[in-house]
Amino acid sequence: MTNEPTREEVNIRIDQIITRALLITSYQQKSDPLKNYDGFRLHELVIAPILRMLFEHVDYGTKDLFYSRVGGMGRCVRVLSGTEKVYTCNDCSPNIPKSLCEECFRRSKHVKHHFSESSVKYDVFCHCGDSEAYMNDSPCCEYQIPDNSRNMPPYFVERIKNIIRRLLYYLELLCGYEPSLDTHVEWLLMSDNLSKLTLVDNPSGFISSVLKKKDNINCNKWCVLIFRQLDECSANADSCVRFVNPPGTLADLLLDFKSHGYLCAKYKDTFDNCQTLKARIQLLIKDSLPGSALYCQIVKVYRLFFIKLSSNIIHFIHDTCLMKSELCDVMSEILFTETSLLEKILFNQTLWDEIRSFITCNIFLTALFSRKGERNLSEFYLNHFDRLYSGPLVKSDSKLLLYPLVNQLLSSKTQFRHLVEKGFLCKILDFLSCKLRSLGFSKGESISRVLKNIGPKAVDPIHGFCFNFSEILYLPGKSIESSGQVKSELQKTAMRLIQLCDDFDDMEPHLMKDTYQEGGISPYDVCTVHSMLADIFVPFVIMILKFDDISNMILSEFVRVFKQDLERQVANLSAQKAVEKLLTSSDIQKKPSSIFNLSTRLFFDILTECVVRSKLNDELKKAIFGDQMLLMWISRPAITSLSLKMYVEASFSLDPQSCVTSLTCLYHLPMADHYLFV
Repeated sequence: MTNEPTREEVNIRIDQIITRALLITSYQQKSDPLKNYDGFRLHELVIAPILRMLFEHVDYGTKDLFYSRVGGMGRCVRVLSGTEKVYTCNDCSPNIPKSLCEECFRRSKHVKHHFSESSVKYDVFCHCGDSEAYMNDSPCCEYQIPDNSRNMPPYFVERIKNIIRRLLYYLELLCGYEPSLDTHVEWLLMSDNLSKLTLVDNPSGFISSVLKKKDNINCNKWCVLIFRQLDECSANADSCVRFVNPPGTLADLLLDFKSHGYLCAKYKDTFDNCQTLKARIQLLIKDSLPGSALYCQIVKVYRLFFIKLSSNIIHFIHDTCLMKSELCDVMSEILFTETSLLEKILFNQTLWDEIRSFITCNIFLTALFSRKGERNLSEFYLNHFDRLYSGPLVKSDSKLLLYPLVNQLLSSKTQFRHLVEKGFLCKILDFLSCKLRSLGFSKGESISRVLKNIGPKAVDPIHGFCFNFSEILYLPGKSIESSGQVKSELQKTAMRLIQLCDDFDDMEPHLMKDTYQEGGISPYDVCTVHSMLADIFVPFVIMILKFDDISNMILSEFVRVFKQDLERQVANLSAQKAVEKLLTSSDIQKKPSSIFNLSTRLFFDILTECVVRSKLNDELKKAIFGDQMLLMWISRPAITSLSLKMYVEASFSLDPQSCVTSLTCLYHLPMADHYLFV
């Protein structure tokens, strides 16, 4: 292919197209931005010329190949939500259920197998054609690729690559901080690129008249935008729209506000007028809409244009990259190696929720169809782990962006193994320990006292962290594949788990007579802290129990720690005196005692599984069951807890509302118990 446009020429052409669209829309006399920036109109002004450039001087064979199934993804690319029917073939995917959309399921052979219908919590891919999920099965007829090895010409792939690169650049400008986009738009309006537009891209001659006037005033006028979060109350949004009363019908305005996450309250006006309206709206939110997260921003007209155009750009990138697996690889490589778009989406808190969600679902989830994209996201996730789960990200709806990405990433056996080999599991435990310590929790500490100081809500981000990891690690953990590096990391994880238990063991000690509740902190709040640790232990224990040698190793380490504790208790005592001390050491009537014993509880969970499954080695059998004093020491917390429960249930003198009574009852509810304990 001769005279193929260079990367710089593609950039200039796209800049011309976008600048032309910006000037045309800003000079329209319409006062209703919904009509002025209609999606179909922006497609006609921007996407259609880009498509013409894409196929310019391209032969019909290449164009037909682009739209054919040859070189396609070979799998379903639908993202399934909780509102859809989801099916799993129990015969072909028994260990980790892999979801199929209803259409693919009905078209596949799995409809004749044993299957189950379920729902998903986070958005996930349909796994029809996923070689890891159903490796022995071809996709349903809809996604089968013809036996044709033809590839698209390199020049055409390079052209698409340059177009995608430039469009991602514009998305990154929009999602970055304001000066970046401002500087670029100023350069666009000052450059002479528009004079080079072809007649095809500028049929009306409109731009020439604008250039003669040298007038960019409309682009630099001001707008007032109102933003809402994903979970904003509809009544609050309705009240705000009625108060502002912008041009357009109320039904259309409310629908647009909900679907896009923002609304233009004033369009193409002076900064002073916009500032006045912003103050009025903020006063309304403060005085009449308590608890609302609605907020206002004053932006230039050109920023509103790019906000509106972003949906069209995102759709174009998404649709183009899903045409061919090669193009998906191309986009993924650019996305992670040449842009910082993911970092901006996750960490720029000035962005509105809609664009964050839209880019996540249509670009970053799409990148995960590429093995390169999966690996790049894995590296990003590891490098930014602490930052991802700290600060405002976990305190807002942004977690709805992070968890679907992580859930989909971990559903890949290859990437889950890669993350484990890179120390991902220890990162989770290290982060959890650090956050608990930062709040004031430690071994033997009063949970009630800590919660009184920080407030029960302060634990919510950590509780969400534990709960979500207990969910997304559960299925991958059940089918974790063995390798030398995986086993090495699991051994490190087992040791870190022991340390975590020891760091926060025996919290909330009480005497039997304690009836008060520290600072109004309820026993339920106290038990919640313990429950979140029990939640996150589950997938770790599942992974440890997959390997007999690691199961025995963690038990051996627990035994070593318990023996050290025991020796400190009975040092220099005769056997009889030692037994007497152990029998009377848990006198809750006289000495504060805790029922939240993480170490012994986890030890017995793993020990029980190993005994039932005949996994316990002879050396451990002898060390544990041949040492009666050690058994007494290890069993002491469980005996105390169960004895206390029986005492509470049998006693008529205890106040049923007392702190100890309530804690004991809550502790032994199934919802609070470890999965192996019940």
